[in-house]
Amino acid sequence: MATPYKINIPMYEGPLDLLLDLIKQQKMNIHEIQISKITAQYLDYLHKLEELDVDVSSEFIYMAATLIYIKSKMLLPADPLASEEEQAGCLRTRWRARRSRRAIRGRNSCSGS
Repeated sequence: MATPYKINIPMYEGPLDLLLDLIKQQKMNIHEIQISKITAQYLDYLHKLEELDVDVSSEFIYMAATLIYIKSKMLLPADPLASEEEQAGCLRTRWRARRSRRAIRGRNSCSGS
């Protein structure tokens, strides 16, 4: 479950939904609440989320690109002009990928998938 969005104004500090409940129950005076500060804080929060999404997306793209690279190496025939060292590296990559697939299949069969 996500952490609720929190605000910080002179009269109140805490989750926005709780502030709304307090105002609805008339336990806080709406005239003392600075909506402009709440709005500014929320816009800052949204900008931070946008930055975070880019970071998360870039991590995903990097991992996906790495997986595509590994899979392409496994699917393509060996390069006859490659050195023995390069071919050994390709074999190690294939072996690791097969081992990972088997481990994933094993976990999926244990979980009932």
